[in-house]
Amino acid sequence: KTLLAAALLAGFAGVAQAETSVTLYGIIDTGLGYNKISGAANDAVNGSRFGMINGVQNGSRWGLRGSEDLGDGLRAVFQLESGFNSGNGNSAQGGRLFGRQATVGLASDSWGQLDFGRQTNIASKYFGSIDPFGAGFGQANIGVALSAANTNRYDNMVMYQTPSFSGFQFGVGYSFN
Repeated sequence: KTLLAAALLAGFAGVAQAETSVTLYGIIDTGLGYNKISGAANDAVNGSRFGMINGVQNGSRWGLRGSEDLGDGLRAVFQLESGFNSGNGNSAQGGRLFGRQATVGLASDSWGQLDFGRQTNIASKYFGSIDPFGAGFGQANIGVALSAANTNRYDNMVMYQTPSFSGFQFGVGYSFN
C-alpha cells in the first residue's frame, strides 16, 4: 500500500513541475470563382470558367505550435506549419513538408524570443499586420517589399524579438543562406 501511494504521488508531482502545450491549428480557404476572358491573343485562354479557387484570402495551411516550461520564466518553443492546396491536397511551398514555418527556439517574457529555422522574414512579420484587410496583392505588400529579393520566408534563419515595451516590439533576423 505504501509503494502504491508513493507511486501515485510521484506521478502527480511530475504534472505540477512543468507545463507543456501543443496546439494543432489550421485554415482551409477555398471559394468558388467565375472568369470570362475574351480577346486574348491565345485562343486557348479565351472562354468562361467556373470552379474552385484555393487560397482566396489566405493560403490553406495546418500546423503545430508548442512550448515547454523550462523554469525561471524560460520556455522551449517550436512551430511547424505546412501549406497545401485544398482542391487537390498537394503540398504548397515547392512540396516542402513544413514549407511555411519550421522553427525551434527559446522564449522569455523578460528577455524576448530567439528562434532558429525556416521562418517568415522580419519585415513581413512586423509590417504584415498593418493592413487589417490584407489588401496586398500577392507579393506586393510592404513586408515583402522591404525584404531582400522579395522573399517572404528564409531558410536557416536566426531571429531575435524583444519583449513588448509599452506595446512596441523590435526584432532582427539573419539567414545563413
